[in-house]
Amino acid sequence: MKNTKLLVIGHSWPEPEATAAGLRMMQLLEGFKDWGWQLTFASTATIGPHATDLGELGIATSSIELNDPGFDLFLEKLQPDMVLFDRFHTEEQFGWRVDKLLPNTIKILDTEDLNSLREARALALQDTEGIWLEKWLELDSTKREIASIYRCDLSLIISAYEISLLNEQLEIPAHILHYIPFMARKGAVPEVPFEKRKDYLFIGNGKHKPNLDAIKYLKKSIWPLIRDMQPTAEINIYGAYLPQAILELHDPKLGFNIRGKAPIAGEVMSSARVNLAPLRFGAGLKGKVFTALETATPSVTSSIAKEGLLEDDQWVDYIQDEPQKFAEVAVRLYSNKEEWEAYRKNAAALLEEHFKRENILTDLLNSLVKIRENLRTHRQKNFTGAMLKHHTLGSTMYMSRWIETKQKLQTLKQGIKSD
Repeated sequence: MKNTKLLVIGHSWPEPEATAAGLRMMQLLEGFKDWGWQLTFASTATIGPHATDLGELGIATSSIELNDPGFDLFLEKLQPDMVLFDRFHTEEQFGWRVDKLLPNTIKILDTEDLNSLREARALALQDTEGIWLEKWLELDSTKREIASIYRCDLSLIISAYEISLLNEQLEIPAHILHYIPFMARKGAVPEVPFEKRKDYLFIGNGKHKPNLDAIKYLKKSIWPLIRDMQPTAEINIYGAYLPQAILELHDPKLGFNIRGKAPIAGEVMSSARVNLAPLRFGAGLKGKVFTALETATPSVTSSIAKEGLLEDDQWVDYIQDEPQKFAEVAVRLYSNKEEWEAYRKNAAALLEEHFKRENILTDLLNSLVKIRENLRTHRQKNFTGAMLKHHTLGSTMYMSRWIETKQKLQTLKQGIKSD
């Protein structure tokens, strides 16, 4: 598999110090580089201010456009052995072109998290019943995301919970799903002892709606309770791209400090004594909780925030969805060194057992080797995927061609008017 050509079509350019999705993508790219693969990263997005310079890492880059026949020329010239799509929207836009031009190229989908699951939970939060599962099964975005999973040879799923959900609720074949969580970066940030840490922390980028909701919820429902018990308590809220409405929640008199983007997320986390993650909706693994585990920073989380990470019974007391109990546990953990140290010890064991980088990458490589060596058989076992590709190739291709023709006509008309 050495010298395998991999094309990654990114939803956005990776920003590992600003977003959990960026961290996830960089971990994958670094893993592929370790295998000696030739990598090209392409995206329709504008390069953001916090994006990693992929060229410095030896990764070729290219800007691409939607509904552009030039992508076909790019694809034919590159001749990748595999194409990885960053989220299902990207596979919808470019997957049919790969199927048409390079039918033997292996298609991989990285869901990041199940976007449709996050959407369903957000909708459930708005009503009194809060039954997200029924909403998830009914959403158009769920059908689109699941169709994308079927059309690909392998989908990378970041959460063991989501693997179970796909298996149990939709009976998606196990051989087209691969569990690959965040990978622990041992020693990435020096551990800081109890005495040298202070303050509470929340971290999350402002483009992610669950983070914005959590900050407002924290300010209104949880932080006043913590301040009642700890009148001098301080919390620092970090995040790139925080909107004005969040910046205006800055209130030093109440110890509620909006700090903006963290210079280095791990260092900011390792200076805090307790991480708070009261997310009320979301999906996948939460980068803020994983970074806390890596830096041995105890967390108090909601049920949503712990999903796929803190699943064992030993974490139950630190998972709270009711504001009063959440605040009480946070204050106790902040003040009790013995309990704080025990949490850290358990976190280290958790990372070693379930999130070891070498084991995760080895499992992924083995799966890809198996698919490459038995591609025809692998695809024959996924008849639903073949059927969806057949229909998508027709419908999506003709829609894209229509858009291309429309754009050319508009350009031609503008040229005639200017003459």
